[in-house]
Amino acid sequence: MPAPRLPHVPARLPWPDTTGPDPSQAALDALWSKTRAVRVYPGELGEHGPLARAPVMELRGPDVAELARLLAFEPPPERFRVPSLGQCALELRGRLFRVGLLGLDATGVLRVSGWGSDVTLREPAAVFAWLAEKGGPSLLEARQQGAG
Repeated sequence: MPAPRLPHVPARLPWPDTTGPDPSQAALDALWSKTRAVRVYPGELGEHGPLARAPVMELRGPDVAELARLLAFEPPPERFRVPSLGQCALELRGRLFRVGLLGLDATGVLRVSGWGSDVTLREPAAVFAWLAEKGGPSLLEARQQGAG
């Protein structure tokens, strides 16, 4: 029996009624300045945190700085949301508590919890390759499966 067909969902959904702030690299850099470790979870980012129960890895020190550098983006000309919740969730940890939540989608889109829009990464393939090299989820594989 063939799999049921899903209705077509556009790659980007307009999100005119969001109340969160506009995305900015400066705001993301402020989160990174408080970050001491990053827990990487496979799967989607929920409203209150990663949906996976356990991280596949935890990054510290120079790896945190490198990930911050790789997650550079340009602010979008208009607000949008991808219909996916992502294939990788990143929990930014401060000294004692969570300081931020990020979701990575295989299309190269980054979602920062609390922002009014998603953003497109400058070099998503570099981010995906770096995460896979470190032992994280393979977003390159998810991206190729989505394109096929």
